[in-house]
Amino acid sequence: MHRTGSVVSVARGRVCFTVAVNYSRKVTTPKCAVGDTVQLRRGRGALVTGTVVEDFGDFLLPADRLGREWAAPHRWAIAVEGGTLTFADDDDIVDVSDRS
Repeated sequence: MHRTGSVVSVARGRVCFTVAVNYSRKVTTPKCAVGDTVQLRRGRGALVTGTVVEDFGDFLLPADRLGREWAAPHRWAIAVEGGTLTFADDDDIVDVSDRS
């Protein structure tokens, strides 16, 4: 059974509705991935090296949908060699080494 904008399925006596969301989203190919060693520019241009530990790309909202201008989330969580966890965006990463 199909309805406009929704898909309905019946499994083991349960009815499941899945709303089809149709909106365009900018698709990008990330320059790095979890496990990559990267160099990133921090603060006043200092370069630091670390390992990407998480990609939050699927959870980011466009700036106009965030509802605020402060504390914007960043895409990458990077464990810096000094033991600090830092968060960065694609533009902060200046070099990527192959995955181990």
